[in-house]
Amino acid sequence: MNLEIVEKNADYIIIKVPTESKEQKFIKTEEEIEQKVNEIGRILTKEAMEKLNPKEKILERNGEKVTLKKSRKRV
Repeated sequence: MNLEIVEKNADYIIIKVPTESKEQKFIKTEEEIEQKVNEIGRILTKEAMEKLNPKEKILERNGEKVTLKKSRKRV
């Protein structure tokens, strides 16, 4: 994927994303874009989890608490 974190601080992360596709077909290009966006999501989620209080390690999403262990509890 070759994503690169260019700069990172407490408020933001700058990620360099290659935009040139090796494929000329639209579907393959779309799949490459989707993979890059998913990788960005993984990077941002990891960063968010590292900022949490180590005793809590819980995110809330759509009324559900999600822990690092991937267990879900309804709020």
